[in-house]
Amino acid sequence: MQIARNLYLLCLLLLLLLIVGCNSKGNSEILSVEDSALIVTPEKVKVEDQKNEIIISYEQFSDLSGKLAKDIRIPGFKLRNTPIYPSIMLVDKDITFDKKQSITVDGTLDDLRSTEQLLIYENDNQTMQIQIKIAYTSVVIGNELVSWNLSSGYESTSKELSNNIDLATLTYKNIIITILQNAKDRTELEITKGAIRSVIKSLKNLH
Repeated sequence: MQIARNLYLLCLLLLLLLIVGCNSKGNSEILSVEDSALIVTPEKVKVEDQKNEIIISYEQFSDLSGKLAKDIRIPGFKLRNTPIYPSIMLVDKDITFDKKQSITVDGTLDDLRSTEQLLIYENDNQTMQIQIKIAYTSVVIGNELVSWNLSSGYESTSKELSNNIDLATLTYKNIIITILQNAKDRTELEITKGAIRSVIKSLKNLH
């Protein structure tokens, strides 16, 4: 009787261990599937964003400054240049990570497809200037305000120089846009804000 009882208990113990092992394995498989679905890496986000984002072609970029020039409105400022024939900028290759000899699509010396466009606005008495530079890339970046002048960190610098410049950087799809305010006396924050808002509104009106 004692031997039979021990065998019974041993079988019962083995059965319990088998059940627990199966449950643990099943749970771990379920968790691993759920965890893999929940983990969102930057690579996954970038790939999905690029799939859903429509890139601006170079042909569309070529007409971009002309379209923006007609649409951008900065109160108190007038467009001073004519964005028709962008100039080709030749550069030293070492300052382009050894990739380019010119700021163009291919980066070669014989490529005439400039990837930069410039709009310049000035107030009536020409004491303030807004420069809007548009740069083409082949990589989708997204729609963001990525940088603006810091509000501190200028304590040991020339206030006269620091107060004369306000710089903001926007990205739109695969385009980089810098908005620079120059002033003889002091830049005005609201003017830069107005320029940024007008640029964003104009970009949205492209569609």
